Amino acid sequence: MAWQLPLGSVLVPYDFSEACKEAMRVARTMVAEDAQLHALYVTDLPAPGDPSAIWGKLDASSVVERASKSLQEAMDELGIGAQIAVVFGTGGPGDEIVDWATEKGVQLIVMPSHGRRGLRRVLLGSVTERVVRL
Repeated sequence: MAWQLPLGSVLVPYDFSEACKEAMRVARTMVAEDAQLHALYVTDLPAPGDPSAIWGKLDASSVVERASKSLQEAMDELGIGAQIAVVFGTGGPGDEIVDWATEKGVQLIVMPSHGRRGLRRVLLGSVTERVVRL
């Protein structure tokens, strides 16, 4: 174990990528116990005009339910299991990450950057950059 934060908690925004799995492994070494570690998955809810919402195939509760199950399975695969706080947000990822961290008094946010450059970065944006700016 490299070093640990003396108090507080660590947030890892999680998108199921390999980079996020590594971020979670790194963050886990920074806390004294897994209970101080939070995984946040941010998703967009189906828009009222979305065909899945119109046909009743997908609603907010089913999105959260599916995400919850998938996120808990991912944490189990990492050997973290039930001790970690798995939470969800809806909306723009950058804003949701910062709002949740501020509300909960998180001391550190550990997140990877996919390293996009040039036109791809301009078109796709950077959640990490937005979090740092906010």
